[in-house]
This record gives sequence, structure tokens and C-alpha cells, in this order.
Amino acid sequence: MRGILNRLFEAWPPGFVATSQWLTSMGVSRGLAKKYVEGGWITSIGYGAYARKGDNPLWPGALSALQQQGKVIWVGGVYALSLHSLIHYLPLGRETITLFGPSGTQLPKWVQDYNWSAKLLWQTTPLWPVHRGMTDNSGLAEKHVQGFTVWVSSPERAALEMLQGVPKKWSFDFAAEVMQGATHLSPRKLQGLLETCSSIQAKRLFLFLAEYYQHKWLERLDLTRINLGRGKRQIVTGGTFNSKWNITVPTKFQKPQGSHP
Repeated sequence: MRGILNRLFEAWPPGFVATSQWLTSMGVSRGLAKKYVEGGWITSIGYGAYARKGDNPLWPGALSALQQQGKVIWVGGVYALSLHSLIHYLPLGRETITLFGPSGTQLPKWVQDYNWSAKLLWQTTPLWPVHRGMTDNSGLAEKHVQGFTVWVSSPERAALEMLQGVPKKWSFDFAAEVMQGATHLSPRKLQGLLETCSSIQAKRLFLFLAEYYQHKWLERLDLTRINLGRGKRQIVTGGTFNSKWNITVPTKFQKPQGSHP
């Protein structure tokens, strides 16, 4: 048993959360894991999840464990944009990370219940068709976060995830400021994401702000292949209606044609 324990700790990085599945892959059965808990070698942090005794489990260590299990869960939205250096400040207070998953996905209870150093928000999203794995073809990218490699939304995907939350989660001004700095997005990635994204609001607002800030990559998009739906969308109250994109925006963003922001 001692040999198995030594090999286990050699493969167990600080901050990593060992799931029952991972322990099994390391030759540790549920029964043996229980003995390790009773012996004070490891600590249970919830059903099917363990930390090394005295270690401080990290949320990226938990996310890495879930993604290694094949769970389609990723960091998205505003926090993903900050990881890509498109946001240089976040709201004051406890750090908030939004974890996304396809519709119907559930976040394990141990992740929801544990007191992480950051606040974890869980959001299922129907914005794109369900994909079977974590690949860059689905608008996801690998990032190193606190010593762990995890999947996060690409800048292109994260921007659309953020805009879907305007104005309930994020103010129009905040989202506009983020989009102002989005000068180097990939038109190739954007084309695929915009064609398959189901949120009419997010797409219209994205294209409106891209035009407002005169981003060069907008010229390389084929808008005829992007479904922008029908009818009007009121994104803010008391604003001005933009007839090109069929959305109501703050009056200060309705500039004369040909002018600069």
C-alpha cells in the first residue's frame, strides 16, 4: 500500500483535486481511498473528490480534473477575456469565474459546495450546438491558470458569451469598453462562431460594436452567411434605435454615419 501511495503523491500536483476516476487510474480503489482518508493521508472535499492532506485545492485544479474526465466544462465570458488580456481590470471584490457547459450539463455537487478562493458561477449555454469534446474547433483554447492547463473560451467566443449577458449581467458601457480593445480577433474563427451562434442579440450587438469601433476584421466577415433573425431587439431602455442592426442602444453610441467614436 505504501508503494501505491508514494506513486500517487508523485503524480498528484499541489492544488489538484483527485476524483474517484483519477484515483482509479492510479490504482487506488474507492476502498483504498477510504483507508487513505482514515489514515490521514488524503482529505475528502465532497463525494468522489479528494485533496492531499494539508493542501489547498485550487479551482483550476478542480476544473483540470473534470476536463481530464471528459467533462465539457470551460471558463468563459468575462473571466476568459481577462485571461486573454482583453480586460485589464475586473470588478472589485472576490474574484468571480463563470464556468460554462452545454445545456443539460450539471456541475458536480462537490464543486458547487466547496469554499474556493474565488466565486464560481455555473451557466449552461445553448449558444452553440453541443460538442463532444474540448477542441479549438469549438472556439475553445488552452490556457495555463495557476499551474494548470485548462480549456477556456477563445477571445472570439468569450466576447459573444459576454454580450449575451448585456445588460442583466454586464452594463452596456462595460461591454463596449471590452469590445473597443478587441482589435485582433480572428475573422476565420469569428465566421464559424457567428454562423452557429443561436443568440440573435449577441450577434447583432457584437457586429454593432465592431462597426462602431471600426475594427478591420469586420470587413473580412461574410455577413450574408450569418443569421441575424427578424424583428427588433431592445437591449437598453430609453435608448436610440439603430435601424441597421435592429437594436436599441444607448443614445451616446448612435453616432452620425462616417464619424469616429
